[in-house]
Amino acid sequence: MSTGKHFSALCALVLALALAVTVLFMNGEKLGIRVIRDEDSETNEDSGYFTTNDQNTAWTAATAITLSGDTATVSGSGAYANGGSVTIASAGYYDVTGTLTDGSLIVDAGKNAKVFLRLNGVTITCSDDAAIRVNQADKVFLTLAEGTENTVTSGETYSEAALADKTDGAIFAHDDLTINGSGALTVTAAYKHGIAANDSLRITGGKITVTAPGGYRSCKRQPPHHRRGHHPERRGRCHPQRHFRCYLRRQHHREYLLRGHRGPGDSH
Repeated sequence: MSTGKHFSALCALVLALALAVTVLFMNGEKLGIRVIRDEDSETNEDSGYFTTNDQNTAWTAATAITLSGDTATVSGSGAYANGGSVTIASAGYYDVTGTLTDGSLIVDAGKNAKVFLRLNGVTITCSDDAAIRVNQADKVFLTLAEGTENTVTSGETYSEAALADKTDGAIFAHDDLTINGSGALTVTAAYKHGIAANDSLRITGGKITVTAPGGYRSCKRQPPHHRRGHHPERRGRCHPQRHFRCYLRRQHHREYLLRGHRGPGDSH
């Protein structure tokens, strides 16, 4: 009998705790509880503005990657050189310099990994695949270092493995990709697109020149002004759409000077 009463009391306590947790979950912000959200996560990708990380170019690199012809050296953790290419396998902050004559800079990290790459005066050429490719990550931030010229080139014929993976850009990403910074990036692709993203592609800064049969590609839902056939200005500031994503197609040779826009309440 006593055991039954204790069991009933325990059930009542568990039910009361469950109800309390539910109330807090649904009304936490009203009760003054701070809710921590990952603004770069997939659930927030349709936000109308750039995220803080989209516009952050002042981060400090923890790992240095130096490209040297057909090889590379890595100082720090999270990346390794292999067969003329460099693979970044962990979330983190990476500074990349030097020249890779025929290989790729590859991001192949965890599905929740945020990877920050600073191109600090690099030249990457790959004859049969994307020169920069994102196999897996939550989001990759490609920062163009101030005052630098960066060049990415891919060939006309891709390998069977690249084609099987549906690679179609000199810079190719399976996941979210942001390009920011104030440096210059020249992308030359003989096959399809210069920059291709299977998820969102956001550009918040940099001087970007693309020479390719297909220009840019992103598989995210297009903003209304792009669906109507309007395109960002080819020079000067980008289209006043605050949350800018490139959906340019068939741009054979175009140069874009792109700036990010601030969210509500920020000064311009």
